[in-house]
Amino acid sequence: MNDGNVVDILNSIGYDELTELGDFYRTKPLYRSSKNNTSLSINKESGFWYDFGSNQFGKLEDLVKLTTGKNVFLKINKRKTKERIDARHLSNSDKQIKNHLKPEYKYWIKRGAKKEHLRKLKSGLFVHEGKFKNRYVFPIINYHGQLVGYSGRSIYSNDFLEKLKIPKWKHIGNTSQWDYPYHFNQQRIKDAKSVILVESIGDMLALFSCKIYNVLVCFGLNVQNGVLKILLANKLESVILAFNNDDRRNGLLGAAKAKDKLHAYFDQETVKVYLPKEANDFGEMNKNQIKKWYKTCQN
Repeated sequence: MNDGNVVDILNSIGYDELTELGDFYRTKPLYRSSKNNTSLSINKESGFWYDFGSNQFGKLEDLVKLTTGKNVFLKINKRKTKERIDARHLSNSDKQIKNHLKPEYKYWIKRGAKKEHLRKLKSGLFVHEGKFKNRYVFPIINYHGQLVGYSGRSIYSNDFLEKLKIPKWKHIGNTSQWDYPYHFNQQRIKDAKSVILVESIGDMLALFSCKIYNVLVCFGLNVQNGVLKILLANKLESVILAFNNDDRRNGLLGAAKAKDKLHAYFDQETVKVYLPKEANDFGEMNKNQIKKWYKTCQN
């Protein structure tokens, strides 16, 4: 038991009914009585665990001691990160996109974004023929610091895009595994013990401009595995769903569905829905409106 993969070690101490969820195993804790078969969450790679029912957490050695009463030193054979990340790997040409990004920030600065944020995120205007022509592109870096994709926003107006049936945003990579921008703001999230989930990078930048940094981007209306694993890896007191407040109510319906999904992992009072007010999304709100919204959702 002193050497092996996380799953082998778990099996050896009685955890043989494991449910896989992204980068985590979920199961019932054996060291206390529980009716919840997913209360205990264990990272597949590191073995770090969290018990949502008892608010306990620690290293895999701590779980072994808690379950068996034995002190052990474990040498964990971790899976190679590349094997996990490259489920939908980037092509060689895709990996070169970052080399064609010009540090030209006028588009986003006009919309209220901060130059310092755009620079630190290594984003830029794509100045080359190809998939992201006439788009402002953000390299998607995961929490390991690896390039796993790109997200590009067209620099043309929404009316023009709708007329030509061109999507506003374009993504390359496995979006279901993205945890953006956790590589940039993980300490902010840990300190706040709270996460705001938004639809797009534009919403994220608008919140950043108001010094609200505990944000994760869902790239749509679904809380997928990449975001979920970050939520589960942190000791959170609140998860705020802040999807767009559009006329067709897609944001509201998406938030309601996401809230139901998250209730399988968090207490009812932890997950809250606070859509943007006075506008469709945060990008259309001024700073005073955003700060007022933020104050409301903190109460």
